[in-house]
Amino acid sequence: GLIGLALSIVIGFAVYRSGNRLNLRMFFNVTAVLLLLFAAGLAGKTVHELRELIGWENGWLVSPMWSIESGMWASGTFYDFMRGLFGWHKSPENLRVITYFGYLIPVLYLYLRDSLPRGAATKTTKEPAQVA
Repeated sequence: GLIGLALSIVIGFAVYRSGNRLNLRMFFNVTAVLLLLFAAGLAGKTVHELRELIGWENGWLVSPMWSIESGMWASGTFYDFMRGLFGWHKSPENLRVITYFGYLIPVLYLYLRDSLPRGAATKTTKEPAQVA
């Protein structure tokens, strides 16, 4: 409630004051990557819920890819944060992990490909069109 409002005011004021020193390109690239991670988690969770809805309970795709039984990745506040924000699960089925990375890898590549360094061989030059 009020603590969140006060914290957002402080963060907004800090961004306003340091706006001329903040690299906005880097800021928006980082937030975009975080949004892509969030979207990949949402895609994985969607496939998981659809699988449960149709009652698909047998086969390799629905068996767990890994299982973490203890530690911060299996329970507690950090687990709840990662589960809520990025779709983390302590024992995800293969289908969920395949969906997560099947979405994340191509979309992340398409987003970041303009900022990747390019060699001289990949640069193309456009020749002017000849008018007859």
